[in-house]
Amino acid sequence: MRSYPTASEIDSKMVQTEPFFVPLGDEVLLHGPGRLKFTNDICRSAGGPSQTLEGQVWLTHDWLAFRPKLGMPHPQKVTLDRNSITEVGCVAPKLLGLFELKRPKLEVRYRYSYVIGDPTPHLFELESAERWVEALGRERRIQKRSARQLVQDALRDGERERGRYAGALKQLSFPRSHWYTEDPTERDAALLEGLEGLGIEVPENFLTKLDLEVQVETGPEDYAIGPGTEEWGRREQIRRVCEAINRASPDGQRRFYEYAEDLPGWPDCFEPLWLWLSEQEDAQLRGLGIVAAVKLPG
Repeated sequence: MRSYPTASEIDSKMVQTEPFFVPLGDEVLLHGPGRLKFTNDICRSAGGPSQTLEGQVWLTHDWLAFRPKLGMPHPQKVTLDRNSITEVGCVAPKLLGLFELKRPKLEVRYRYSYVIGDPTPHLFELESAERWVEALGRERRIQKRSARQLVQDALRDGERERGRYAGALKQLSFPRSHWYTEDPTERDAALLEGLEGLGIEVPENFLTKLDLEVQVETGPEDYAIGPGTEEWGRREQIRRVCEAINRASPDGQRRFYEYAEDLPGWPDCFEPLWLWLSEQEDAQLRGLGIVAAVKLPG
């Protein structure tokens, strides 16, 4: 019996929101309605305009997440890794510095990897900010199982909520890094790092023997998609590496499998879904409907 709500099990009295999927091996510690002010600093990550949104807030061992209520014209969400939270506390506006005008808000300061300077403050309006501060201050459970073990355990238990798998499967994906197709040095370093992260050993000159040159018609920071774009070129380079690895060890314990990119919670930014799996893992993921085959064009 689950001890936490899933995306489809939110209390009917609460505002219905975009889903938050509890990752495999994690659990909800606190959950309730709330509001979050999206400042300009937060919008650099979440996108969209500066505004205050109503929705739901979740606290798990690993994440603090906000999801807006359904139907918002400019929905925004945040998912904060608790390892990057630097400070939490209650703040409340006061009259003449003495009398509180409103109930306290939860302030969470978060260090985004791409932001230089002080951590970014996030102000949450909640029913009891003090309760959230207390929960955030408690000792956390440290996950000791690997991503692969989390996936295997979930498959054994018959877990069918697809979005819960996204975080663990990301750790089994390739390449988990970015580069520009015009820079072969950066490309090769990123590709090798991705292979090493999966425990895949290749000869020193493995990439130099592959044809990874692609002709693209857009700039490196152009976000167009489709044939001839930077996005297409990077995908093509990933495909060539994955197929070469599979050819090099056709009878190996694991191989790369490509899936449709419709897995809820899968990272944005045009990431393809190539996973390093065993044949049994592939069959179980497909059997439970967690992943689907890539649709061929035409």
